[in-house]
Amino acid sequence: MSQKLNPVFKKNSLPNHFDLRVQDQSLIEYSQSQTSFINLNSQHQNLKINVKRDTKLELVIIVDNSGSYENEAKIICQINLEENAHLNLKYADLSNQNIEFEALINLKEPNSSLNFYSAVIAAQKFEKKIFINPVHLARNTTSDIVSYTIIKDYALGLVKCASDIRKGSTNSEAHQELRLLILDSTAKAHSDPILLIDENDIVASHANAIGMLDQEQIFYLNSRGLSKIEAQELLILGYFDPILETIKIHNPEYAQIILEGLKEKIN
Repeated sequence: MSQKLNPVFKKNSLPNHFDLRVQDQSLIEYSQSQTSFINLNSQHQNLKINVKRDTKLELVIIVDNSGSYENEAKIICQINLEENAHLNLKYADLSNQNIEFEALINLKEPNSSLNFYSAVIAAQKFEKKIFINPVHLARNTTSDIVSYTIIKDYALGLVKCASDIRKGSTNSEAHQELRLLILDSTAKAHSDPILLIDENDIVASHANAIGMLDQEQIFYLNSRGLSKIEAQELLILGYFDPILETIKIHNPEYAQIILEGLKEKIN
């Protein structure tokens, strides 16, 4: 089934935009500091990204296909960071499809760093699976992982994060925070935080939580005049704010389209 493309993207109104729904490209390299956007298609896909030395990259990866797809797509992203490279990666999966997303991030050279933020919504009977694997291969490298998955109806959300600090990666840091939010008793969630450490002079931590919406927050918002549905919507949309705000800076129209689509999925 062909994917319905968002008309906003036909205007090429995002900077440094790679729409891999309509173009075939398996390698992207960045050698200048910038903000860039990648749209992934709904089929199996392998993508390699190289971030060159001294490059600061803010990268937004979006899976936002329209319609319903019965097949399962597997997306594999291998990312390599050179010396003094910094990657601020934001990933959003808003699709109506079974998606398995695997991100292998190699911090190959000294002083490279990664901030990874993901927000995923799983609804109906779809399965959303994320595997995040930052690998520290040099000294003074840093990875900070924050992942949010919202699960409703009969959907499944699965998040696995394996932070791997290899021998010789002295003075490195690896942190991860995995949060799965269940909206219905029929939804299923699973998380697997892993720290693989083969070096002494490092700092590492992980936080992991699976649960319902905070009822105290709901009560507080109710007391301020919001209904239960409005309060739930506001809290859930907050998880997508870091991604939406980046998109909004460059394309407010597309950010609004994503926002409206999220509201439909939440309610």
